[in-house]
Amino acid sequence: MKAWENFLKSEEKEIGSSTVKKWLSTLRVLRFDPANLHLEAKDSFQAHWFEEHIRPTLSKRLLGVNNRPIKVYLTVAKGGTAESGKDSKKAKITESLKLQWESPDPSQVFANFVWAESNQIIHKLLQQVVTRTADASFNPIFLHGPPGSGKTHLLNATALELTKAGVKTTFIKAETFTEHLVTAIRAGQMQQFRGAYRHADVLIIDDIQIFANRASTQEEFFHTFNELHVGAHTIILSASTPPGELVGIEPRLVSRFEWGISLGLNVLKKNDLKKLVWQRADERGLGLTEKAQDFLIETFTQTPKSLMRAIDAMALRLPPKSSSSPEELKRVLSDLINAEQAALITPAKVIKTVAEYWGILVEDILGKSQSRECVLPRQVAMSICRYQLELPFTKIGTIFDRDHSTVISAIRHIMKKQESDSELSASLNALTKQLFYKG
Repeated sequence: MKAWENFLKSEEKEIGSSTVKKWLSTLRVLRFDPANLHLEAKDSFQAHWFEEHIRPTLSKRLLGVNNRPIKVYLTVAKGGTAESGKDSKKAKITESLKLQWESPDPSQVFANFVWAESNQIIHKLLQQVVTRTADASFNPIFLHGPPGSGKTHLLNATALELTKAGVKTTFIKAETFTEHLVTAIRAGQMQQFRGAYRHADVLIIDDIQIFANRASTQEEFFHTFNELHVGAHTIILSASTPPGELVGIEPRLVSRFEWGISLGLNVLKKNDLKKLVWQRADERGLGLTEKAQDFLIETFTQTPKSLMRAIDAMALRLPPKSSSSPEELKRVLSDLINAEQAALITPAKVIKTVAEYWGILVEDILGKSQSRECVLPRQVAMSICRYQLELPFTKIGTIFDRDHSTVISAIRHIMKKQESDSELSASLNALTKQLFYKG
């Protein structure tokens, strides 16, 4: 049906080709005539999404002869576990929408956050958010940095202070937003979902990169973001990379993330880590010598979290008034030390493992060959370096001797290809398990 095909093309401009491909192109056309179109959804989830996001626009955008609206009838395929989309819209929901919310961690406050000197501007800005004096143009606030740089701690501390001040604040992980969306769609209660997210004075979401390649989540968040921003509600987001380096996030969302201010958090240097170790040890009633502090910092280098975990273990395992010598720490923390060493996966190890998996040489991956036998493993290795090691694109480019744009293109290709290529997806899972989840 030409009108439906034209409608799909027009929707690509509105909601993105990936969203259309996932939610609309997969609808089965059962039959049609100039005035009617009968569609079939594969399950109730797809039917609910259609009713919420597409049905309201049909009368104006799906037109037939003499520009008259075409009536659309939607049913769910047998085995789709629900009534027709039309009937489900009218179904009575007897229970209110029940969403599980995370509570901010009371131990993660501004007072016990160790600030790197280069991060002081972030401290000042978040204090202004708490006192409601931040410049309105700094919206959204986008914090980015590698694991262990303190993003979650700062968002948590901000949420605690705002809540204490009586500001209506929603603080969640990005994964929770998706889970809530799925729950609302399945229950047919999108209005309740939107009410929960669009009426907060401040919305704080951690790890926004988790939205990558989740079309329906990005679509809903796009509208949530717009409504909050228009209403001058504060939005604070965090991610492992700056907005412009996010992969799998629609350009229209990336552009909105860049509307306000984007600030990077730097990993603590040795002197700052010493402050962190001393502070945590003091909280746990431990007296550490200078040698013990140095040993911990030099041994637990993966993230500050692993360093804190070691100190907590010491408090539980060491007898009172222990000497805490490096030798004693090696003994009582041997399991954590072994785990730390196993977790230190390097780009070189990733490349070697990928090469062995495909039966080629490391030189083939790092070389210039454009044969499929070399290109696919090379792109997979880049993708693992990006998403598992969380290396910046520029760093990956240096390792593989490629420019920045080539790396981004290669990783995006793998992310998109694995959605439809089960063999590639299985290979990625096998490699990830082999590298990071042994034993």
